Amino acid sequence: MTARVVLATALLLSMFPAGTAADIVHTRDGLTLEGKIVEETDQTLVIELVRSFGAVRMKFGKGEVTVVRGPSPQEEYRDRAAAVADKNLPGHLDLAQWCFKKSLKEQGDYHLVHVVTDGRGSREAQEAQRILLQHGYREYPDRGWLNERQFWESKGYQRWKDAWVTPEYLRADAEVDRLEAEMEQAGERARYEKMSQAEASAELARLQGQVGRLQREKVKRTAEAQLHEALSVASSIGSGATVVGPLGGTSTVTNPAATRAAEDEANKSRQADAAAAAADRQLGHAEGQIEYLTKRLARSGIAAEDWQDRQSELRRSLLKAELVRAKEKIRMKIALGRDGLPD
Repeated sequence: MTARVVLATALLLSMFPAGTAADIVHTRDGLTLEGKIVEETDQTLVIELVRSFGAVRMKFGKGEVTVVRGPSPQEEYRDRAAAVADKNLPGHLDLAQWCFKKSLKEQGDYHLVHVVTDGRGSREAQEAQRILLQHGYREYPDRGWLNERQFWESKGYQRWKDAWVTPEYLRADAEVDRLEAEMEQAGERARYEKMSQAEASAELARLQGQVGRLQREKVKRTAEAQLHEALSVASSIGSGATVVGPLGGTSTVTNPAATRAAEDEANKSRQADAAAAAADRQLGHAEGQIEYLTKRLARSGIAAEDWQDRQSELRRSLLKAELVRAKEKIRMKIALGRDGLPD
């Protein structure tokens, strides 16, 4: 460390009150620092030295110092509390003040209650009572000095949403929440099934219309195929003629136009047959889908009714749970009027 840091450290050490529990840091230069380690990493630590003019923090590498850690406030409290006799009212009052400085409020209040209870009428009890009232305590018949939390916990109440309620109320409220969630879920499932039913009905209507069109298409194409086949036969008959020669021989005279007409009609007949077959396949597929959707509609209708019944059942249970919660709330209000609230 530099000479300036050494001088500052020596000045701080000279002002550190003796007997205060602290962490002790020994430096390589032979200095001993007493304070509180407020920051620490794997490589460094920061010790805070509190003096009358303020707090000073010093940072060291862990390899530069040796640390002796002081007792925690809880450990020191145990030692101090064990050293104070029950009848030592000033000692308990002083210990309470020490606890408040160390952020041990619950322990400090405990010693104040001890002073008020065991030293009624004494100067220490009056001082302790003044502090307790500032801390939200009051004296209850048959219960002694309690703050709000202690009062309600002594009655078996629990903190819930900025209020103190009985365990029975908490259970009833949780049951209401559960039933509301299940009822909402049942309603959603019923709506989903109805939506599926509506979608399936729309698809079924579309397929039934498609079946009608395909049936008409099949009939039409079949008729066209038969017509073109007949025309092809007729054209074939007129496409050629047999002629008898002078010597009794025969020969065939063809009509090219009639031959082409017969071939065209045959092609049209084959195309119409193919179209009729395609319509028949599509018709079979559509009829299969209609059969499936018809069964699905029956199932979804039953499912929707089941979820609606479940929702109605949950609604009845919810009303009962809300009644239980309301009764418990009334009971709490009656008890509240009887026992009173902490100020």
